[in-house]
Amino acid sequence: MIFLKWEEPQEPNGLITQYEISYQSVESSDPAVNVPGPRRTISKLRNETYHVFSNLHPGTTYLFSKTW
Repeated sequence: MIFLKWEEPQEPNGLITQYEISYQSVESSDPAVNVPGPRRTISKLRNETYHVFSNLHPGTTYLFSKTW
């Protein structure tokens, strides 16, 4: 499980309506895990500044990115 938290940008370039968090597996010690894995994206409301990622594979490295 990974708990990811972020802060609003200090100088946003317009009104933030939502955040999009993308993630994918990039490396794994488990041969059953596809690497690179499919890119998945979740959306969060503008007042939600965290997300808990569960159902991740042990021994796997993930790449996370955030946009608003």
